[in-house]
Amino acid sequence: MNKLTKAFGAAVLVALLATLQTESALAVPFDIDCGGQADIDTNPATLAVCSAGPVGAINDLTVVLVIDDPGGTPYVSDLEIILIDDSTGISAILYTGAQVWNPDSYMDATFDDTAGAPAPTSGDVIGTYLPVDALSAFDTAELSGDWTLSLQDTFSPGEGLDLISWRLVGDYLPEPSTALLVSVGLLGIAVAGRRRLLH
Repeated sequence: MNKLTKAFGAAVLVALLATLQTESALAVPFDIDCGGQADIDTNPATLAVCSAGPVGAINDLTVVLVIDDPGGTPYVSDLEIILIDDSTGISAILYTGAQVWNPDSYMDATFDDTAGAPAPTSGDVIGTYLPVDALSAFDTAELSGDWTLSLQDTFSPGEGLDLISWRLVGDYLPEPSTALLVSVGLLGIAVAGRRRLLH
């Protein structure tokens, strides 16, 4: 019986290791379209809410924003833009404009911790830039749930800026699968059985 228990425990351990190798730690990409919102250059801030569905811990996060004034002149440099994880209250400032009279300033930007430089505080914001606060603050946070983008114009609100679109992009580590949990349970049973036999 002791040999049988050992063999069973070994088989379960092999199954567990195989499950860990296939699911471990392979991050799954996500690209969540959060839509758009009109007239976002307000004071107090406009809050755009995005609901994320995938369940798991964030491994890497970037934010993509497109902001324009299709019917007039955009002044993105008037804005302060903050991303908030509603589940934890963690927040990160993505962009703070110079908030001065400035020529047209349109935004089509990706905010990424691996970018080479911060965003310009005036003029067009086009390309990939460092956020003001590192997005790594959200690493290991749960992806699923509501996320809020706060957009505030503290210089000259009400000029008609629109959030054309915003997206949450990156990868996450899914929760352990049922197969993994069952394997862990079986291993525990096998170990407990072996201990009883030894006593």
